[in-house]
Amino acid sequence: TMFASEPLYRFDYLSNNYVNSNVLPDGGLNKTAMYSSVTSSTYGKFYYDTMGNPISIRNRVVLMPNQNSLFNYFMGVRYVLTGEQQVPYGYEPIFRRNGYVLAENPDVLPMCYGTDKVLLQEKAERGGISEFPKTLAQLCGVSAEAQNPEELFEEAFPTVYDESVQGKHTLHLKETLKDKVLAISFHIDRKDDRQVLININGMVNNLSSWYAPYPNENYDFTYVLSDSAGLSELEIAMSRGRYNIEDIKVYTLDIPTAEAQDIAVPTLAEDFQANGSDIFQGIVTMKQDGYFVTSYPYKKGFQILVDGKAQKAEKVNTAFVGFPLEKGKHSIQISYKAPGFAAGAALSAAAMAMLLLSQIIVFLRKRKREK
Repeated sequence: TMFASEPLYRFDYLSNNYVNSNVLPDGGLNKTAMYSSVTSSTYGKFYYDTMGNPISIRNRVVLMPNQNSLFNYFMGVRYVLTGEQQVPYGYEPIFRRNGYVLAENPDVLPMCYGTDKVLLQEKAERGGISEFPKTLAQLCGVSAEAQNPEELFEEAFPTVYDESVQGKHTLHLKETLKDKVLAISFHIDRKDDRQVLININGMVNNLSSWYAPYPNENYDFTYVLSDSAGLSELEIAMSRGRYNIEDIKVYTLDIPTAEAQDIAVPTLAEDFQANGSDIFQGIVTMKQDGYFVTSYPYKKGFQILVDGKAQKAEKVNTAFVGFPLEKGKHSIQISYKAPGFAAGAALSAAAMAMLLLSQIIVFLRKRKREK
């Protein structure tokens, strides 16, 4: 915790990410991952469909962190715990122990900030999953450039797989991509009932079998790939089965930087510590009229005070809480109370009171009979 101590940012476990999906880091830091049946469906769609994170196991309920550098930038993942050979693009090791590395990237967005650049819900790009790099580029403030796979790679991208075809391929890029992200999407046309696993540079997508207890229906695979030394090749490993790869889309995107966004980073109130209901309290100075945006997934129950006055939460950046904010210095408080919490607490209190009363009545009747 002494190394990962900035409360406006997040911490994710990349090592054993499935096992650690519900493990909270010390120090009150937030994370992006969760394995829960009550996870926000809006955030789940953002996680997979907008950001292009791979669905790497048999269901899409588990949200597991990975090396998607654009997602990590947007969500403010400043710290990651990973293996020595799996440090993502943009991160530098700050602590090592027993084969694990704590790495930091200070050039990611904070979890909340002031800006005049915001993607409102109604203005979001609404393409299919194969168009996800366009929305990804909008959110991160970079451009997405479509590429022709035949012109980008020395070898042909594999499109047909059956039992007689080699399941491993190496595709060399004609030019090394430096300070770039490669976004790839394609559709799986399955010819049998088996699961399909395709691993590209360590990033895995999974289409569960027809007979899986919770089929993920992940027919469209997405990958967001980068390399600190420059991306020069793709190592592709394909599971056994009979399937075709169709509608291959490839984009290159620049690596975004928080500094280039010209954002207003808030200052937390002294001694403030987030808990289950109090999320943020601090000061921000807006350089011009804009929005205070967050990466807190939007849902009913958020309560916002701006300079002591209630402010309505809006859905911004396709899935998150934000609200308009005028130029100047502002005090902001954000808290969350689950809808129906007060009514539920009242019902629980009434039920406890009735239970207590019934026990008292039983006790008094017993005493009366004894007398």
